[in-house]
Amino acid sequence: KTECKSPHQPSRFQNVRDGYTDLVLAIIRPPRCTYSLSILGPESLSVGGGLVMQRKDFEVVNRKGIVLKCSQWKPSFVDDASSLPCVLYLHGNSSARIDVIRTRSLVSLSTMGCTVVSFDFSGSGLSGGEYVTLGGNEQHDVADVISFMRREKLATKFTIWGRSMGAASALLYVRNYGTDFVTGLVLDSAFAS
Repeated sequence: KTECKSPHQPSRFQNVRDGYTDLVLAIIRPPRCTYSLSILGPESLSVGGGLVMQRKDFEVVNRKGIVLKCSQWKPSFVDDASSLPCVLYLHGNSSARIDVIRTRSLVSLSTMGCTVVSFDFSGSGLSGGEYVTLGGNEQHDVADVISFMRREKLATKFTIWGRSMGAASALLYVRNYGTDFVTGLVLDSAFAS
């Protein structure tokens, strides 16, 4: 007796291929963190103890022509923050720049008299792009944001604080771009591959 497969029933090979495709997409296109700018708080954010941080949103076009959405917070009592230490906060996979708010890192850092910058990697949050590469392309986003900030005199030296994919991106950045503008690294849950 010969069985004919229905044209609608996939073969084992097709099932394996589809499973592999789903796995790859789960890595390079995880659920995208979407949010409204209101989650970043008001442009003047009271962080306690009478300290107010002023937020300035800006865009950087990376080397691939993708627009990166960025925010910088600085103490409100400072007009020119370019000489202050700057912490560049890099979010993890399936996250966005709002991580600096959700984790309360902004509140902790603001008491140290520094500016804080966070941005959405390409393929994440409100930035353009479709895919993430878990650090491969994101390291170049870090380089492009640092270059922009130095060129626009928003900051000159950076401590990079990365979480997960952000930590891997920070490591790849210092390996490939050096530490000329980096005063320190904070690496939370970094991965090697």
